[in-house]
Amino acid sequence: MGDNFFEYVGVPRPRFELWRDILRDVGFARGYGPAHGQPGYEEHQKLSRQAIEQLWPHLDVLARLVKDDLSHIHRSIADARAPQHQRRLGSVSLDLSHAMSSIESLILGTPVQEEIPNDGSFRAPGHELAWRIQRSFLLPEEYAQVPPGPPVVERLRAALQTFASRGDVYVGWIAWYGYE
Repeated sequence: MGDNFFEYVGVPRPRFELWRDILRDVGFARGYGPAHGQPGYEEHQKLSRQAIEQLWPHLDVLARLVKDDLSHIHRSIADARAPQHQRRLGSVSLDLSHAMSSIESLILGTPVQEEIPNDGSFRAPGHELAWRIQRSFLLPEEYAQVPPGPPVVERLRAALQTFASRGDVYVGWIAWYGYE
């Protein structure tokens, strides 16, 4: 059992555009890939290495957009770039996953969390975009497309007014916390 939540944030447009650019550039390595020793493992590690190389220019931009220390991301990437016998972690794709999760957290920030029914009936409004978790987004000029609805939607609509006043891009997703 667990609980479902609708989580959403207002992201400054430059951060959102950076996140979208990163996903465009490294999305080809999105999947978890096969386990070590399984067919396709080496190919997935190669794709992950290519994706990591494409992150460097984005990290320079990210450093200008956020005040946070990026050293943990740099360590993951440096480890992924090392020859296999010098690596601290086993999987390059795991390093990529750590780096991308950290980057995504820094860009999106802390979301508002609204509990929703656990029946799959609620969907986050907007266009789809994803690394590992499916996200939805709307640009400020699209906020009027969100129709009235249940209380969670009405709270979102109120938040969209605040996001619009700042020019922020809405990003929302469904999160599940619990156990099976």
